[in-house]
Amino acid sequence: MPQSASNDTILRHWAILRKIPFYPKSISASDLREKISDDYEVTVRTIQRDLNKLSEIFPLIAEEGGKANRWSVMKDRIITIPGMDVSTAIAFYMAQGQLEAMLPSAVLEDLKPYFEQAKQVINTTQNGLMKNWPDKVMVLNRGPRLTTPKIKTEVQQTIYIALLKGKKILAYYRKRGKKTAQQYTLSPQGIFIRNGLLYLACKIAEYDDFHLPLHRFEEAELLAERSDIPNNLNFHNFVKEKYDYSYPLSAKPITLKVLFEREVAEHLYETKLANNQIMKESKDNRIMLTAKIPDSLELRWWLQSFGDQVEVAAPRYLRNYFSKLAASTRKLYSTKASY
Repeated sequence: MPQSASNDTILRHWAILRKIPFYPKSISASDLREKISDDYEVTVRTIQRDLNKLSEIFPLIAEEGGKANRWSVMKDRIITIPGMDVSTAIAFYMAQGQLEAMLPSAVLEDLKPYFEQAKQVINTTQNGLMKNWPDKVMVLNRGPRLTTPKIKTEVQQTIYIALLKGKKILAYYRKRGKKTAQQYTLSPQGIFIRNGLLYLACKIAEYDDFHLPLHRFEEAELLAERSDIPNNLNFHNFVKEKYDYSYPLSAKPITLKVLFEREVAEHLYETKLANNQIMKESKDNRIMLTAKIPDSLELRWWLQSFGDQVEVAAPRYLRNYFSKLAASTRKLYSTKASY
């Protein structure tokens, strides 16, 4: 066989293997031919011969499905072409925990062999040196880590399926502070994560600005009715516009001037509050930070976190806000606790 023909066959085999799903899903030779038809002009009979050869090397199984066999990759087995390298294995291994909250169970099931392969690669590479890597890396959040409320698995999967299929759901949702759930018909728009919590952006009737945490859903039923979401919706832009979680308080940027104690200001040279910020030493040995930035609740919460190591100098209304806040806090702590 000429070299070019041999290479063509190998590439075709790779293309076929990539299209075969994991068991219990399956695919026929004719469907495989259709899927690779843009790149390879071959007959169904050629695909069948390819599959028979590949099944001698790779963990493929064939089940009778009418007139033709249907092919699958054995459950919990993986076909790696080419072999998974260490960097890819570490990425899969460390991403698994994050992906479990974000992906539908059917997708996670398909990824399971890759997660297992990643563990094998890490444990066997370089005499097992890399297997300790995940134990040497972690992510720390600023402030106390709040416990994540549990989400009902069946509810989460119903919502994900509704998103994928563009269907409405009948949901029983419990509002914050309420003990019983109410019934709503929702049109899901997408899922976003904020501070470890999963939210469903959705439309209820003619209103389209709801964002409901998934842990408050008691039940969810998939409906046959199409959701009321436009096909051209750009979900990422929609979330940024509708659910601006900085909680803006001003339409235009303000000129913020803040005095920091030197020791707490050091990190702001490396991790800037804004690209336009200017930091200068003041006469009292503190650091004056000046930046144009929108006023928001998040900005105020961030400034509050520094306590008495920060002083807001401008704008005047923001200084007055923190002055009143300091006075009310002092009043709160100036009296003896009543408990």
